[in-house]
Amino acid sequence: MSLISLITDFGEGSIYAAQSKLWLYANLPDVKLVEISHTIDPSDVHNGAYAFELLLSHHTESTIHIIAIDFDERVHHQEILIAKHQNQYIITYNSGFLPLLGIDCLNSEIWMAKTYSGNHFLSIVECFGHLAKDILNKNLNNYSKLDHQKLRLLNAQKPTFADNLLRGKIIFVDSREYAYTNIHQTDFDEFKGSKDFNILLGRHVKINHINQSTELMAGGKTYCFFNSAGYLTIGVYRDSTKKMYNLQKDSIILIEKE
Repeated sequence: MSLISLITDFGEGSIYAAQSKLWLYANLPDVKLVEISHTIDPSDVHNGAYAFELLLSHHTESTIHIIAIDFDERVHHQEILIAKHQNQYIITYNSGFLPLLGIDCLNSEIWMAKTYSGNHFLSIVECFGHLAKDILNKNLNNYSKLDHQKLRLLNAQKPTFADNLLRGKIIFVDSREYAYTNIHQTDFDEFKGSKDFNILLGRHVKINHINQSTELMAGGKTYCFFNSAGYLTIGVYRDSTKKMYNLQKDSIILIEKE
């Protein structure tokens, strides 16, 4: 059975989310649909790319991902891109999402589809739904390959190094109020070298070790670990990083070398 995932900024309970599901169920009845999130911050492709990267390795080959972020019915995107990446397919607007994933767009299989027919703009359901159907039916030859000059580019939000400080930020906080940062393990290792370190979580709170697993700890215990995509994540067992450290989206995280 084929799998389609949905990540959008439609909002929970949105009519557009409902329309998308109804279209997919009606037109692709043999496909299993997984709704990952409809609550990506509006038009925040950085946030959406980060969430998608966390989940990419958990999907099977040939999964089709519909990434409808940067949606606004008052503004029509001219193109939608279809990219083959790690033997999976990504359908998304030409809004900078693909470069944020680190995809080598010059050497990857990427097709471009128009969001209009004649002078008529297609609905969000028509655009993404028909493209998913064409992927399943192996009809991508009907689409032109990406003109790389038309690709919109965005730079990923990378941590910065200054003196003995590594400065990162919280990309999002999940339902358990675990805080996910943009500090990748490779950035951390390059910064730290062989020296000791402290993760600064408050005026008087410093964490000087990385947990290798997320085994249960005593209530209120703070632990830092690298998640499945390799990014530093901060959690408090049976408590909240927001309540204890006021960590929320866009909060700054500092790591110092001793």
